[in-house]
Amino acid sequence: MKTFAFVFVVFIFSSSMGSTAQAQGEPLSGFQLGVAHDLGWGATVKVDRLALFVGDNGAAIDYRILTRPIVADIPIAFYVELGGYFDWKSNGGVRAPIGVDFVVAKGWTVYGQVVPALEIWDNSDFDADFSAGFRYHF
Repeated sequence: MKTFAFVFVVFIFSSSMGSTAQAQGEPLSGFQLGVAHDLGWGATVKVDRLALFVGDNGAAIDYRILTRPIVADIPIAFYVELGGYFDWKSNGGVRAPIGVDFVVAKGWTVYGQVVPALEIWDNSDFDADFSAGFRYHF
């Protein structure tokens, strides 16, 4: 029940941020599915600006608030997301992934991101991690 409540609150928060989002420079939008290492190994789903990860050690949901192309002729973009996470040890918090998307082949996106996070659920703790993965655009 805690997990559902947390994901619901983060979804509502991230949905309200839609009016500040920037649309330009997005390498691929729509529905994407892939594999990543974020909170352990797991599956990642991205639908337009909303990214969801469920893995060995927890789940995260992030909303893309900013996307900017890095080089005009190459499908590579810098992005900033806001969201939250909940690990399977009953810890959770807010996070702000900052990363790069790169379209490597038709329909395939590779990404890497630095993930600063503030744990607020169990105790207060600041941490920064790195995550990476790939997604296929349907």
